[in-house]
Amino acid sequence: MLASVSRRYAHRIPFLVKLNHNETLSYPNTYDQTLYASVEQAFNMGAVAVGATIYFGSEESRRQIEEISAAFERAHELGMVTVLWAYLRNSAFKKDGVDYHVSADLTGQANHLAATIGADIVKQKMAENNGRL
Repeated sequence: MLASVSRRYAHRIPFLVKLNHNETLSYPNTYDQTLYASVEQAFNMGAVAVGATIYFGSEESRRQIEEISAAFERAHELGMVTVLWAYLRNSAFKKDGVDYHVSADLTGQANHLAATIGADIVKQKMAENNGRL
């Protein structure tokens, strides 16, 4: 739907196109993000920004990092803003009743990696343990 009308309103309504998403119809659900759009498609629709999610710590995180790093590099070449949802996903991050997915040291590492691959804006869960910083 957006693609059919985006050019008509792009100069008045700036928008972001999210490039990937978790396909949730498969069972069991995996912590993987699949690319559904390209930076060029977003640019041609008139988007001012692209966004993506990386599940750091997941089995597919290295591939996700490589894909999104390349996409963000291309977006910057086109003058676009980049936004990364930087989430942790690994069953080993839960131990003895403590969920380390929201610990300050691990979320801080995800933020560092997000900045390293070129994210202009990083969305992260607020740390709830391990210093809450």
